[in-house]
Amino acid sequence: IVPGVRNKLQTRREGEAYDFVDVNLYTVLLLEREKDQKFINNFYMDALIKPMDAMEVRVDAMYDTTKSQLATFNLRTIYSRTNMWQSAFEFRYNNDSESRLLVADVTLFPGWAWTLNGYGRMELNDSRLEEAGGYLQRNLDCMVVRTGFGIIPAYEQSNGTEVQQEWRILLELWLTAFPEIAISGRHKN
Repeated sequence: IVPGVRNKLQTRREGEAYDFVDVNLYTVLLLEREKDQKFINNFYMDALIKPMDAMEVRVDAMYDTTKSQLATFNLRTIYSRTNMWQSAFEFRYNNDSESRLLVADVTLFPGWAWTLNGYGRMELNDSRLEEAGGYLQRNLDCMVVRTGFGIIPAYEQSNGTEVQQEWRILLELWLTAFPEIAISGRHKN
């Protein structure tokens, strides 16, 4: 990082350590293998890059040694400004299914009493919107209630089959805290 720019990018005190990049590279060695298998199965990579406190970039990938090609690659960028809003953009590549997805997600007021979200997913190979939707969430003391919708537009599959438009409506409830209950089922004193 260029001297003097550090304070603009990262809100850290002078001299404090900061993990800018965390990369894990690994593979699986096949000690016992079939006749056509290689000793090294595949190469994998996971990375977390934090150019500033409000932003993180996550990358994971797999290189297929059998086919000598990149099998999967996923890139996710999350940017958030305090507790007011958060945006996430994701690119997902899968060579086997010849899929290249672009996902966008915007959340307003994450962690507040009310949260509003909108998202969309597009298949870049077909230039086709796969799904769009959103939700409204109420965060209570010990429970979260979420309601929302999603729409999957009609499209034609590569084999000529027509897929009808589909609407999805969701209602989710989950607990965020549990009362102190003993195994007998009675409250602790």
